Amino acid sequence: MRGIPELRRIIWVANVVLLAILGYMVATLTFGKDSRREYTINSKSKATEAEIQLAKNPSPAVNHRVILERNIFGSAGVDAVAKQLEKDKAAVLSPKPVVSQQLGLRLLGTVAGNKEVACAVLEDIRTKVQDLYETGDVIQGARIEKIERNRVILLNEGTHEVLDLSVANGGSAPVERTVRDEVSEKPSAAEAVKITSPTEREIDKRAFLAKIGGMEAVLKTVKVSPYVVNGEAKGLRITGLEGLSMARYVGLENGDVIQTINGQSVTNKRKAFQVLRKARLLSSSDIQLLRGKEEMALSFRIE
Repeated sequence: MRGIPELRRIIWVANVVLLAILGYMVATLTFGKDSRREYTINSKSKATEAEIQLAKNPSPAVNHRVILERNIFGSAGVDAVAKQLEKDKAAVLSPKPVVSQQLGLRLLGTVAGNKEVACAVLEDIRTKVQDLYETGDVIQGARIEKIERNRVILLNEGTHEVLDLSVANGGSAPVERTVRDEVSEKPSAAEAVKITSPTEREIDKRAFLAKIGGMEAVLKTVKVSPYVVNGEAKGLRITGLEGLSMARYVGLENGDVIQTINGQSVTNKRKAFQVLRKARLLSSSDIQLLRGKEEMALSFRIE
Protein backbone atom coordinates (compact mmCIF):
# COMPACT_ATOMS: atom_id res chain seq x y z
CA MET A 1 0.00 0.00 0.00
CA ARG A 2 2.43 3.05 0.15
CA GLY A 3 5.50 1.53 1.50
CA ILE A 4 3.43 -1.52 2.07
CA PRO A 5 0.34 -0.01 0.41
CA GLU A 6 2.25 0.89 -2.76
CA LEU A 7 3.79 -2.59 -2.95
CA ARG A 8 0.36 -4.20 -2.74
CA ARG A 9 -0.98 -1.99 -5.50
CA ILE A 10 1.92 -3.00 -7.71
CA ILE A 11 1.12 -6.66 -6.99
CA TRP A 12 -2.54 -6.05 -7.87
CA VAL A 13 -1.59 -4.46 -11.17
CA ALA A 14 0.90 -7.21 -11.87
CA ASN A 15 -1.61 -9.98 -11.34
CA VAL A 16 -4.24 -8.22 -13.42
CA VAL A 17 -1.75 -7.99 -16.28
CA LEU A 18 -0.92 -11.66 -15.90
CA LEU A 19 -4.55 -12.71 -15.93
CA ALA A 20 -5.24 -10.49 -18.91
CA ILE A 21 -2.74 -12.61 -20.81
CA LEU A 22 -3.47 -16.02 -19.22
CA GLY A 23 -7.04 -16.35 -20.39
CA TYR A 24 -7.56 -12.70 -21.23
CA MET A 25 -9.81 -11.27 -18.62
CA VAL A 26 -10.65 -14.69 -17.24
CA ALA A 27 -10.21 -12.82 -14.02
CA THR A 28 -13.76 -11.46 -14.25
CA LEU A 29 -15.08 -14.89 -15.18
CA THR A 30 -17.60 -13.26 -17.52
CA PHE A 31 -18.06 -14.64 -20.99
CA GLY A 32 -19.55 -12.03 -23.30
CA LYS A 33 -19.48 -14.25 -26.36
CA ASP A 34 -20.74 -17.80 -26.76
CA SER A 35 -17.96 -20.34 -27.19
CA ARG A 36 -18.02 -23.31 -29.48
CA ARG A 37 -18.58 -25.65 -26.53
CA GLU A 38 -19.85 -25.28 -22.98
CA TYR A 39 -17.43 -26.19 -20.22
CA THR A 40 -18.15 -26.28 -16.50
CA ILE A 41 -15.67 -26.14 -13.66
CA ASN A 42 -16.49 -28.33 -10.69
CA SER A 43 -15.42 -27.14 -7.29
CA LYS A 44 -13.81 -30.45 -6.39
CA SER A 45 -11.32 -30.41 -9.25
CA LYS A 46 -10.41 -26.77 -8.54
CA ALA A 47 -9.83 -27.49 -4.88
CA THR A 48 -7.64 -30.49 -5.69
CA GLU A 49 -5.46 -28.50 -8.08
CA ALA A 50 -5.22 -25.62 -5.64
CA GLU A 51 -4.03 -27.99 -2.89
CA ILE A 52 -1.30 -29.33 -5.16
CA GLN A 53 -0.15 -25.82 -6.05
CA LEU A 54 -0.21 -24.74 -2.42
CA ALA A 55 1.97 -27.67 -1.45
CA LYS A 56 4.59 -26.49 -3.96
CA ASN A 57 4.19 -22.76 -3.31
CA PRO A 58 2.84 -22.01 0.20
CA SER A 59 0.78 -18.83 0.27
CA PRO A 60 -1.82 -17.19 2.54
CA ALA A 61 -5.15 -18.99 2.62
CA VAL A 62 -7.14 -15.87 1.83
CA ASN A 63 -6.71 -14.46 -1.66
CA HIS A 64 -7.98 -10.89 -2.02
CA ARG A 65 -7.20 -10.50 -5.69
CA VAL A 66 -10.14 -12.52 -7.00
CA ILE A 67 -12.53 -10.03 -5.40
CA LEU A 68 -10.61 -6.96 -6.58
CA GLU A 69 -10.54 -7.36 -10.34
CA ARG A 70 -13.88 -5.80 -11.21
CA ASN A 71 -13.26 -2.81 -8.97
CA ILE A 72 -9.86 -2.25 -10.57
CA PHE A 73 -11.44 -1.96 -13.98
CA GLY A 74 -14.17 0.34 -12.70
CA SER A 75 -14.05 4.10 -12.80
CA ALA A 76 -13.29 4.56 -9.11
CA GLY A 77 -12.61 2.87 -5.83
CA VAL A 78 -8.98 1.70 -6.01
CA ASP A 79 -7.84 3.81 -3.07
CA ALA A 80 -10.98 2.96 -1.15
CA VAL A 81 -10.34 -0.75 -1.68
CA ALA A 82 -6.82 -0.35 -0.40
CA LYS A 83 -8.00 1.39 2.77
CA GLN A 84 -10.77 -1.10 3.37
CA LEU A 85 -8.53 -4.12 2.98
CA GLU A 86 -6.05 -2.54 5.35
CA LYS A 87 -8.80 -2.42 7.97
CA ASP A 88 -10.19 -5.92 7.87
CA LYS A 89 -9.16 -7.88 4.77
CA ALA A 90 -12.76 -8.73 4.14
CA ALA A 91 -12.30 -10.89 1.05
CA VAL A 92 -13.05 -14.52 1.98
CA LEU A 93 -13.22 -17.73 -0.03
CA SER A 94 -15.09 -20.53 1.75
CA PRO A 95 -14.85 -24.28 1.08
CA LYS A 96 -18.52 -24.65 2.08
CA PRO A 97 -20.49 -21.62 0.87
CA VAL A 98 -24.22 -21.41 1.45
CA VAL A 99 -26.45 -22.02 -1.57
CA SER A 100 -29.64 -20.13 -2.38
CA GLN A 101 -31.86 -22.90 -3.74
CA GLN A 102 -34.53 -20.45 -4.98
CA LEU A 103 -32.14 -18.34 -7.04
CA GLY A 104 -29.61 -21.09 -7.66
CA LEU A 105 -26.74 -18.95 -6.36
CA ARG A 106 -23.74 -19.61 -4.17
CA LEU A 107 -21.85 -16.85 -2.33
CA LEU A 108 -18.09 -17.36 -2.59
CA GLY A 109 -16.70 -14.14 -1.15
CA THR A 110 -17.25 -10.48 -0.34
CA VAL A 111 -15.47 -7.19 0.15
CA ALA A 112 -17.43 -4.96 2.54
CA GLY A 113 -17.42 -1.18 2.38
CA ASN A 114 -19.12 1.73 0.61
CA LYS A 115 -20.61 1.39 -2.86
CA GLU A 116 -17.27 2.09 -4.55
CA VAL A 117 -15.65 -0.75 -2.63
CA ALA A 118 -18.28 -3.37 -1.92
CA CYS A 119 -18.44 -6.34 -4.27
CA ALA A 120 -19.18 -10.04 -4.09
CA VAL A 121 -18.33 -13.22 -5.95
CA LEU A 122 -21.42 -15.26 -6.79
CA GLU A 123 -21.66 -18.58 -8.58
CA ASP A 124 -24.52 -19.95 -10.64
CA ILE A 125 -24.76 -23.47 -9.22
CA ARG A 126 -26.27 -24.80 -12.45
CA THR A 127 -23.64 -23.54 -14.87
CA LYS A 128 -20.75 -23.21 -12.36
CA VAL A 129 -20.05 -19.76 -13.85
CA GLN A 130 -18.63 -17.30 -11.32
CA ASP A 131 -18.79 -13.51 -11.61
CA LEU A 132 -18.15 -10.38 -9.60
CA TYR A 133 -21.10 -8.18 -8.66
CA GLU A 134 -21.58 -4.74 -7.13
CA THR A 135 -24.48 -3.15 -5.27
CA GLY A 136 -27.35 -2.57 -7.69
CA ASP A 137 -26.41 -5.38 -10.08
CA VAL A 138 -29.14 -7.83 -11.09
CA ILE A 139 -28.58 -11.58 -11.10
CA GLN A 140 -31.24 -14.24 -11.78
CA GLY A 141 -33.85 -11.48 -11.63
CA ALA A 142 -32.84 -10.41 -8.12
CA ARG A 143 -31.25 -7.03 -7.38
CA ILE A 144 -28.30 -6.80 -5.00
CA GLU A 145 -29.42 -4.33 -2.32
CA LYS A 146 -26.44 -4.50 0.02
CA ILE A 147 -23.09 -6.26 0.34
CA GLU A 148 -21.79 -6.83 3.85
CA ARG A 149 -18.94 -8.85 5.30
CA ASN A 150 -19.71 -12.48 4.39
CA ARG A 151 -23.29 -11.57 3.42
CA VAL A 152 -25.29 -10.35 0.42
CA ILE A 153 -28.84 -9.01 0.64
CA LEU A 154 -30.94 -9.36 -2.52
CA LEU A 155 -34.39 -8.07 -3.45
CA ASN A 156 -36.25 -10.86 -5.22
CA GLU A 157 -39.82 -10.15 -6.39
CA GLY A 158 -40.41 -7.70 -3.55
CA THR A 159 -38.90 -9.98 -0.90
CA HIS A 160 -35.49 -9.57 0.68
CA GLU A 161 -33.34 -12.68 0.58
CA VAL A 162 -30.11 -13.01 2.54
CA LEU A 163 -27.24 -15.07 1.18
CA ASP A 164 -24.60 -15.79 3.82
CA LEU A 165 -21.06 -17.05 3.45
CA SER A 166 -20.50 -20.12 5.60
CA VAL A 167 -17.22 -19.79 7.49
CA ALA A 168 -17.81 -22.67 9.88
CA ASN A 169 -19.57 -26.03 9.65
CA GLY A 170 -22.55 -26.48 7.41
CA GLY A 171 -23.28 -25.36 3.89
CA SER A 172 -23.95 -27.44 0.85
CA ALA A 173 -22.58 -30.93 0.62
CA PRO A 174 -20.05 -31.61 -2.11
CA VAL A 175 -21.25 -33.52 -5.12
CA GLU A 176 -19.78 -36.99 -5.43
CA ARG A 177 -17.74 -37.31 -8.59
CA THR A 178 -15.34 -39.84 -9.99
CA VAL A 179 -11.87 -39.07 -11.28
CA ARG A 180 -13.02 -40.22 -14.71
CA ASP A 181 -15.89 -37.70 -14.66
CA GLU A 182 -13.53 -34.87 -13.74
CA VAL A 183 -11.00 -35.73 -16.43
CA SER A 184 -13.65 -36.13 -19.12
CA GLU A 185 -15.02 -32.65 -18.40
CA LYS A 186 -11.72 -30.91 -18.99
CA PRO A 187 -11.02 -29.79 -22.55
CA SER A 188 -7.68 -30.47 -24.17
CA ALA A 189 -5.01 -27.80 -24.39
CA ALA A 190 -5.59 -27.63 -28.14
CA GLU A 191 -9.28 -26.86 -27.58
CA ALA A 192 -8.44 -24.07 -25.14
CA VAL A 193 -5.64 -22.42 -27.12
CA LYS A 194 -5.21 -22.65 -30.88
CA ILE A 195 -1.69 -21.80 -32.08
CA THR A 196 -2.15 -20.10 -35.44
CA SER A 197 1.51 -19.05 -35.83
CA PRO A 198 4.66 -18.88 -33.66
CA THR A 199 3.50 -15.49 -32.35
CA GLU A 200 -0.30 -15.74 -32.63
CA ARG A 201 -2.87 -17.51 -30.44
CA GLU A 202 -6.66 -17.91 -30.44
CA ILE A 203 -8.05 -18.46 -26.93
CA ASP A 204 -11.42 -20.04 -26.11
CA LYS A 205 -12.14 -18.40 -22.74
CA ARG A 206 -14.48 -21.07 -21.40
CA ALA A 207 -12.19 -23.91 -22.39
CA PHE A 208 -9.13 -22.10 -21.07
CA LEU A 209 -10.69 -21.51 -17.66
CA ALA A 210 -11.80 -25.13 -17.43
CA LYS A 211 -8.35 -26.35 -18.42
CA ILE A 212 -6.38 -24.38 -15.82
CA GLY A 213 -8.83 -25.23 -13.04
CA GLY A 214 -10.01 -21.68 -12.41
CA MET A 215 -8.38 -18.37 -11.72
CA GLU A 216 -7.58 -19.30 -8.12
CA ALA A 217 -5.14 -21.98 -9.27
CA VAL A 218 -3.22 -19.41 -11.33
CA LEU A 219 -3.05 -16.84 -8.54
CA LYS A 220 -1.78 -19.38 -6.02
CA THR A 221 1.25 -20.39 -8.07
CA VAL A 222 2.17 -17.51 -10.40
CA LYS A 223 3.93 -14.36 -9.26
CA VAL A 224 4.44 -11.05 -11.05
CA SER A 225 6.94 -8.42 -9.91
CA PRO A 226 8.29 -5.12 -11.28
CA TYR A 227 11.28 -5.49 -13.62
CA VAL A 228 13.68 -2.66 -12.79
CA VAL A 229 16.85 -1.66 -14.69
CA ASN A 230 19.10 1.05 -13.25
CA GLY A 231 16.33 2.18 -10.95
CA GLU A 232 13.78 2.47 -13.76
CA ALA A 233 10.76 0.19 -14.19
CA LYS A 234 10.90 -1.55 -17.57
CA GLY A 235 8.02 -3.98 -17.27
CA LEU A 236 6.54 -6.78 -15.18
CA ARG A 237 8.36 -10.11 -14.75
CA ILE A 238 6.38 -13.36 -14.60
CA THR A 239 7.64 -16.26 -12.47
CA GLY A 240 6.12 -19.47 -11.11
CA LEU A 241 5.06 -20.80 -14.51
CA GLU A 242 6.98 -24.07 -14.15
CA GLY A 243 3.93 -26.07 -13.10
CA LEU A 244 1.48 -24.33 -15.43
CA SER A 245 1.64 -26.17 -18.75
CA MET A 246 -0.99 -23.91 -20.33
CA ALA A 247 1.44 -21.00 -20.08
CA ARG A 248 3.55 -22.60 -22.81
CA TYR A 249 0.50 -22.94 -25.05
CA VAL A 250 -0.26 -19.26 -24.54
CA GLY A 251 3.35 -18.49 -25.47
CA LEU A 252 4.75 -17.45 -22.10
CA GLU A 253 7.87 -18.76 -20.40
CA ASN A 254 9.07 -18.46 -16.84
CA GLY A 255 10.92 -15.15 -16.36
CA ASP A 256 9.30 -13.35 -19.31
CA VAL A 257 8.94 -9.59 -18.87
CA ILE A 258 5.72 -7.95 -20.08
CA GLN A 259 6.65 -4.56 -21.52
CA THR A 260 3.53 -3.34 -23.31
CA ILE A 261 -0.06 -4.31 -24.04
CA ASN A 262 -1.46 -2.93 -27.30
CA GLY A 263 1.53 -0.62 -27.54
CA GLN A 264 0.94 0.90 -24.10
CA SER A 265 3.46 0.59 -21.26
CA VAL A 266 2.41 -1.36 -18.17
CA THR A 267 5.25 -0.21 -15.92
CA ASN A 268 3.20 2.60 -14.37
CA LYS A 269 0.20 1.53 -12.32
CA ARG A 270 -2.10 4.32 -13.52
CA LYS A 271 -1.28 3.61 -17.15
CA ALA A 272 -1.70 -0.12 -16.53
CA PHE A 273 -5.22 0.48 -15.20
CA GLN A 274 -6.07 2.53 -18.28
CA VAL A 275 -4.58 0.00 -20.69
CA LEU A 276 -6.36 -2.95 -19.09
CA ARG A 277 -9.67 -1.11 -18.90
CA LYS A 278 -9.52 -0.58 -22.67
CA ALA A 279 -8.16 -4.06 -23.40
CA ARG A 280 -11.06 -5.66 -21.53
CA LEU A 281 -13.43 -4.48 -24.25
CA LEU A 282 -11.37 -5.80 -27.15
CA SER A 283 -11.49 -9.20 -28.82
CA SER A 284 -7.76 -9.17 -29.57
CA SER A 285 -4.57 -7.85 -28.04
CA ASP A 286 -0.85 -7.51 -28.78
CA ILE A 287 1.73 -8.16 -26.05
CA GLN A 288 5.38 -7.04 -26.20
CA LEU A 289 7.74 -9.27 -24.19
CA LEU A 290 11.37 -9.34 -23.17
CA ARG A 291 12.75 -12.89 -22.99
CA GLY A 292 16.32 -12.81 -21.78
CA LYS A 293 17.83 -10.15 -24.03
CA GLU A 294 15.45 -10.79 -26.91
CA GLU A 295 12.30 -8.78 -27.52
CA MET A 296 9.32 -10.57 -29.00
CA ALA A 297 5.63 -9.99 -29.68
CA LEU A 298 2.57 -12.16 -29.09
CA SER A 299 -0.89 -11.60 -30.52
CA PHE A 300 -4.08 -12.97 -28.96
CA ARG A 301 -7.57 -13.31 -30.39
CA ILE A 302 -10.22 -14.05 -27.78
CA GLU A 303 -13.31 -16.08 -28.62
